Amino acid sequence: MPNQGQGHVVWLDNLFTSSKLLSTLRDLGIGAAGTLGWKGAQLVLFMTTISNGKRKIFGTRRRPKAKDRWLKEVFRGQPFKKLDIPEFIGMYNYLMNGVDRADQIQSYYRTNRKQYRTWRPLRNFLFETTICNSALIWIDQRHGEKKKLGHLEFCMKLAKQLMSYSSSPKHTIPIDGEGVRTN
Repeated sequence: MPNQGQGHVVWLDNLFTSSKLLSTLRDLGIGAAGTLGWKGAQLVLFMTTISNGKRKIFGTRRRPKAKDRWLKEVFRGQPFKKLDIPEFIGMYNYLMNGVDRADQIQSYYRTNRKQYRTWRPLRNFLFETTICNSALIWIDQRHGEKKKLGHLEFCMKLAKQLMSYSSSPKHTIPIDGEGVRTN
C-alpha cells in the first residue's frame, strides 16, 4: 500500500511493532513501518505496509568504525559511499528522531505544572501535543514569519483567539460587580 502522498504513515520502534498491529493498520488504510529487532551494528529487521522493498534510492553513508569484513568489502577504504537502499529505509532514516524533536519543541513553551492525579498529566500531554502539532502544520502552511519564532507566534494567536471567545458576552456571566466569570 504505497502512501502516494495521501493519508498518514505511522513509524514505530521495536517496542511497539508487531505483525498483528501492522495488519490491522493496513486494513484501516493506514501505512505503518517500524523496526522489529535492533542488534547493534548488525542487520536490522524491519516490517512495513507502505512498500514492497523493490523501489530503491541512493543514500550517502559514512563508513562505520567497525572493522567487520563485510564493511571493508562494501566501502573499499572510502570514507563515504553512495549505497543503493530501499526507499522505505531512506524514509525511516530521514524521519528518525521525530519523537525527540517533538519533545524538544514542546519543552519550549510548557503549559502545565506538576500534577500527581492520574488523568491531569495525560490531559496536559495531549493538550501540548495538539498545540505543537497544530503549530507545525500552521508554520508549514507558511503562516509563520520565521520558523524559529513560528511556534511562539502561533501560541500567542491561539491564546488571543481563545480569550476573545471566552470573554464574549455570549459566554460570560457577571458576578456582583466583581468582574466577569467565564463558564
